[in-house]
Amino acid sequence: MEFQRPRVAAIGLNPAQFDTIEPLCGTLHGAASWAAYAKRFSPFETDIAVMSEPQVLTIPREINVLVLAPQSLRTTWFHPRAAGVSGEIVLRSKDNTEHQLRVPEDCPDIYEELASDLAKRLWRDSEAPRTISATNDWEAAPEHLIETTTKRPVALRYQRTNMGQGKGLPIVTLALPHVDNLAEWFRAFLHDVHKIAPSRVPTPPPRLSQPSDWYTPEQNRVAREMSDIDVEIERLHQDRRRLEHEMRAVAERAEAGILRALWSDGDDLVAAVEEILSGIGFRVRNMDKEKSPGERNLEDLRLTVPDDDKWEAIAEVKGYTNDTKTSDARQLREYRDLYRDESGRFPDMTLWITNPHRRRDPSSRPSPNVAVGDAARIAEAVHIQTVDLFRIWRDVTERRMTSEDAIRLIRSAQPGAWTIPTPHAEQQPPNNPTA
Repeated sequence: MEFQRPRVAAIGLNPAQFDTIEPLCGTLHGAASWAAYAKRFSPFETDIAVMSEPQVLTIPREINVLVLAPQSLRTTWFHPRAAGVSGEIVLRSKDNTEHQLRVPEDCPDIYEELASDLAKRLWRDSEAPRTISATNDWEAAPEHLIETTTKRPVALRYQRTNMGQGKGLPIVTLALPHVDNLAEWFRAFLHDVHKIAPSRVPTPPPRLSQPSDWYTPEQNRVAREMSDIDVEIERLHQDRRRLEHEMRAVAERAEAGILRALWSDGDDLVAAVEEILSGIGFRVRNMDKEKSPGERNLEDLRLTVPDDDKWEAIAEVKGYTNDTKTSDARQLREYRDLYRDESGRFPDMTLWITNPHRRRDPSSRPSPNVAVGDAARIAEAVHIQTVDLFRIWRDVTERRMTSEDAIRLIRSAQPGAWTIPTPHAEQQPPNNPTA
């Protein structure tokens, strides 16, 4: 019988935590304690353990561990050719009075943004976070993800590669305080384990917690057909295989095309935004393509509309790994001035189109902060995120919204941080001054 990996043990997790990581697991079995888990499942058939507040616990070192708030966690490993324990790691939480936290420069990239967000949340708490102590019996020093002023770890990662005589797979231990986004940490942890021990996590976890939320129209169409076919799977088996192949093809086209608006920056992002705006119904000029050698740079795009030849907007497109950089608003003001010098008037609209937090699942990206809205208003620009443009484009492409209504919606936005109005609030103005 074929088993699915990763095989995950959930130890001491509450139901909400269990449910949030289950979609990322091959198999997931829960228990109140490691002892209770070991009575029903073999450690040798466990790739990963996710634990909350383990106390006086000893587990085999062959298992990758993500642990929250360890009270006392002891992991052991054994020499492959000799009896007895070869080494051990002990983690414990300790009281702490240092409130100021930092993410070290050598924090692994895969955890950097999560660690930065967690450090900010912990800093806002009234109580100083507990630190994590570790024994000195390490093959190498653990990597600090978050540390206090005196460099005591609040969150850490440890990788063991020498399992004795060159035997065994590399193992990762990730120790964190309690987090409210366990699924995002677990997804990063699976990427981590996949990179060093792909037999434990054969394929990287999906980037999206709900992939169907970000299907293209082609993917939505195929998914609906697949659902119908499943009712009579035997009779329609050949059709099912055809559609699975088609889904892979359209997903690859989407990733290489329109979905670059969710993940890319630079020229790829500009190209994807140009395709989206054209699909909505704007006439779009790419100013870099029109620029002659030696000419100064202008904004990325200029927009006109079919029914109003006098209206014209300029658009600057930016991608960011983290938050939108408010300093870029200065560039928008410069482009507005250049347009005035060229045309004798300011553009009818200035769009600041951004793809912030582009490495994160679009469903969990934070809203623009107040500073972004203020910077946009000062520059007399409308700050709009590519995730909102994608939703509008999809509605137009799937004919849930007319091109005229979509253009009218965008043109009605006022300077500041704009988000797409919710369908529940028809009277809500397009501009969101609190974003």
